[in-house]
Amino acid sequence: MQCDRCRSDPVIFQPYSGRDLCRDHFIADFEARAKRVIRQHQWMRPGDHIAIPISGDRPCSALLFFLQELGGRRRDVRISAIPGNRETVGGPEASPYEEAAENIGATRLALPTSLDEIAISVLSGILRGLPGPAPIPEEQHRVMDRTIPCIFPFSRIPAEEIVLYAQLQGVGSDNSRHGDLRGMFHYEVKTFLDEYSSRHPATKYAVAGLGHQLARCSLHIDEDIS
Repeated sequence: MQCDRCRSDPVIFQPYSGRDLCRDHFIADFEARAKRVIRQHQWMRPGDHIAIPISGDRPCSALLFFLQELGGRRRDVRISAIPGNRETVGGPEASPYEEAAENIGATRLALPTSLDEIAISVLSGILRGLPGPAPIPEEQHRVMDRTIPCIFPFSRIPAEEIVLYAQLQGVGSDNSRHGDLRGMFHYEVKTFLDEYSSRHPATKYAVAGLGHQLARCSLHIDEDIS
C-alpha cells in the first residue's frame, strides 16, 4: 500500500475521500483545509491578536502549533495562549475563555472545535426538538451576543485527524477527556454518529452542512422579523 500522491508509506486512510496519505501529504492536506476555512470566513486579518485556550491535550496543542506556524509568517498577527480546561475546551462553546482573551487584549478567540463536535451539536439540537439548531461555529459569533469573535479553523476536519496531526508534529499529550461534563446524551449522540459514519463516511460532513443551512435560514427569519 502506498500514498495516493507518492510512493511513501501512508499514515492514514481517509474513508470520505478514498485516499491513503503519507505523513507529508496528510499534513499538507490538513493545513490546506484549515487555511481554506480561515480564508472563507476571514478569520485572520491584519492587526489581529488571536487567543487560544491551552489544556495540554492534542487538539489544543495542534491548533496552537498550526496558528503559530501560520501567523509566524506575518508581522501583523499575534498568537497567544491562555489557560484552558481539558473537559470543555474542545467543544463549540467559548464563554469560559472570553474574559481571559479580553484581558490580554485579544481580538479573536480560537477553539479547536472539530467536525465531529459540530455534527454532534447539530444533531443534538434536532433530537432535542429545539426551535433552531444548536449553535454552529461558523455562525456563532453572528447569532449570539459575544464580546469577542470566535474562530474555528479545524471545524471541517475530523477529530481523529486533528489528533494525528498533533502526534505527527510532536505536540500535546493524550487526547482522552477525563470526566466529560457534557453528559450521557452527548455521549449517545456521539456514539450513534460514529457508528453510522463507519458505514457512511460522509455523514458528519452532511450533518454539519445541514446545520449551516438551518442556521442561515434562522438568521434570515430573525432579520425579517426585526
